[in-house]
Amino acid sequence: MADRKKRRSESTDSLSESSSSSKLRRTESPVPSGVSVKSDSSKFDPPFFSHEPASSSQLRIRPSSLSNVSLKSDSSKDEMPFFAPETPPSQALHCSMCNKDSADQAPMHCGCRLCRECVASESHRSPSTVDTCCPKCGKKPKRTDGEEDISKLKKKLQKAMQNKFSVTGEGNGDQQISLKSIFTTLYIIIGENKELSEEHESRHLKGSIQTSLDSSVNLTDIFKPLTDQENPNRTVITKGIAGIGKSFSVQKFILDWAEEKANQHVDFVFCLTFRELNLVTRKKSLNELLVEFYPELKPLKDSLAYAKAKVIVILDGLDESRHPLDFQDMKTVSSLRDATSVGNLLVNLIKGNLLPEANIWITSRPAAANQIPAEHVNMVTEIRGFTDPQKEEYFKKRYSDDPSLAEKITSHIQSSQSLDIMCQIPIFCWISAVLFQELFGGEPDTEIPQTLTEMMAQFVFVQTKRRSRKYEVKSETHKGNLLQTHKEFLLKLGKLAFDQLLDTQRK
Repeated sequence: MADRKKRRSESTDSLSESSSSSKLRRTESPVPSGVSVKSDSSKFDPPFFSHEPASSSQLRIRPSSLSNVSLKSDSSKDEMPFFAPETPPSQALHCSMCNKDSADQAPMHCGCRLCRECVASESHRSPSTVDTCCPKCGKKPKRTDGEEDISKLKKKLQKAMQNKFSVTGEGNGDQQISLKSIFTTLYIIIGENKELSEEHESRHLKGSIQTSLDSSVNLTDIFKPLTDQENPNRTVITKGIAGIGKSFSVQKFILDWAEEKANQHVDFVFCLTFRELNLVTRKKSLNELLVEFYPELKPLKDSLAYAKAKVIVILDGLDESRHPLDFQDMKTVSSLRDATSVGNLLVNLIKGNLLPEANIWITSRPAAANQIPAEHVNMVTEIRGFTDPQKEEYFKKRYSDDPSLAEKITSHIQSSQSLDIMCQIPIFCWISAVLFQELFGGEPDTEIPQTLTEMMAQFVFVQTKRRSRKYEVKSETHKGNLLQTHKEFLLKLGKLAFDQLLDTQRK
């Protein structure tokens, strides 16, 4: 019995020691904290187990620092989360342009807070890579030195282009008139008329306009991709018969860019006419050639400067070219500083060896356009001339100071089917305007021409009379005397026309 009491006492002592040891270990170990980040209202101490009553000081033992250590392991130990003060969504995502809340914001260099929808809408309306500004405040981003140089050169080139193309002679070198005052929108289609022949270029004009209304394209959109295209067009050929308005379209395209009315994402527009290129006989580099025609480009020293800019090169009048374009035995040139023949320069430009990122626009009469291999052309367009409403618009613009004369000319042309068809060609509209101005403004009993032959004969007489007024001291106005005075010249002109007719028939 005594042995049993002794073993029970030893067991009790051992349990007491174990409890004391456990209490000691718990006091030494870190205590998990329940401290709230925002307040102390949710703080509590972990439970304390003991056989003896604990004092209030023991129950409120605080650790020296906050801890998020797991009681079982250290694997869950992380940095304490940081909770930033919340900003109301209506304030953080409020577009200052459309005054709407949006989660999709576009950062602006000026600090304005705009949604991407407003920025995209503004960019689509007036795209520009150099002069982009904030749609809200109008501030422009700071440019790099290269962008600053390109922007300045662009302004200089635009000014030069305005001076060059804002006026035109419209067939008369002695009379300069505003291009905008007479230019009438032309009917341009995508594709070409396969039936068009060189002998009778105007034969299919009437039918082609009536059957192709759904494939027209605006002049300013000539490089934009079609609906089913992913990439824009690099090289575009525009075909058209003589006098249909190819060169006038080029001038209007350039003038709209120079006056900042269209294509402002383009930095430089260069127009190289084959009539002028024919005068260049020695070898040149592309940089030398461009600087010769556009001295404003002298500050552009290397290819890198051109690579930074968006460029359009227009080659106007391929049918007049005297430079052979050999795409088979060409000499590859990829540097703007390498000199070669003009023909070889143009081939490398069209193939993309020179200015590969530039857009190329070539205008030509139909037969000559075949010099360019199809694999180097992205799109073909054709100018079909004037529709009936466009004819009326032309004569109204031409005689804006005399509406009754414009109405008389329009009525007379519409009364003759042959004249009506021929006046789809803008140059023939000009001939008609010059001719009928003389006839309707002359003697009342003047016979009005009805056929094309009568009309052309009368036109030659009118032009001869104008020549007499301009160059002769005493101008002759009587028809018989005038024809007798210029008899030799008129006979030579008639022989030239007859020989050309025979030559065309032999071909």
